[in-house]
Amino acid sequence: MNLQLFAYRWHDDAVTELQAIADGRYYGTRPVRLGETMSITRVSEKHCAGYRREGVWHPCTSGSPAGKAQCDSCGAKEGSFVFTVFDGFDQSALTAEDLQRLQHPTQVYLALFDREIIKVGVTASHRGDRRQWEQGSSYTAYIADVPDGITARQIETLVRRLGVADKVPASKKHSLVLPPVDAAEATVLLQQLYERIQTEAFTEHPHLQSFLSPTLTVQDWGEVYGTAALGISPAAVQHLELQVGEGISGTVRAMKGVHLLLEAGDEWHSLCMKDLYGCGVDCAERATGTHLQTATQKSLF
Repeated sequence: MNLQLFAYRWHDDAVTELQAIADGRYYGTRPVRLGETMSITRVSEKHCAGYRREGVWHPCTSGSPAGKAQCDSCGAKEGSFVFTVFDGFDQSALTAEDLQRLQHPTQVYLALFDREIIKVGVTASHRGDRRQWEQGSSYTAYIADVPDGITARQIETLVRRLGVADKVPASKKHSLVLPPVDAAEATVLLQQLYERIQTEAFTEHPHLQSFLSPTLTVQDWGEVYGTAALGISPAAVQHLELQVGEGISGTVRAMKGVHLLLEAGDEWHSLCMKDLYGCGVDCAERATGTHLQTATQKSLF
């Protein structure tokens, strides 16, 4: 059965899931686990797959053209954009309802992907670890627990002003499915940044420094992702971007953020599931390996 991929999400620390639409009307999920065989073929271009609000999926009604996994209309209805640009200080763009939605315990964290790629972020406390698995950070240090999302975003903004990123594009993560930094080095790097935050970030808002954790604990997610004991070089992994008509079938050896690491015969491939959002996909079983168009075939279409 052909499905339209809506999203790929972490269910818990052992299961991820494909969220997909059938016949443009029916929403369902398919679990993905380490060690399982998975086949996926891209069968169409991207079209808007609708939106989720308050945990409920809604179909797209705008009839937007192909090319985007979510149209502007559905993105606005989902309603999360206002929070992604909120700095915690300027509340002029938020409604009273928006501010009320931020009244919950929130954590501020540092997420390390590579030596030169460390980001600051915030997450609702009840989503803490799952947020790290979703974005695929190799190591995480929670630096503050605060009573609400407004205070958390103020701290995030002050850290960002030191030059710390608050976003890491998925394209930069393609080569980072296997962590290039070990736990010992990651701990040193995060500790150095934390000490800088303590001494430099709060000069204009000293009251916010009281929310910082007194000590830093670094979480290593290798066991969760399945990357801890693979024993292969990052150079052995090829990033795969499926075109229409192309597919792959292999064993799921690691799940990190929106990436799956598949062992297909004697090859290792990293597949970014986010690249397939809005695309038609077929998960019917196929022979192990990659099923790609040849250069000659591609020149004919």
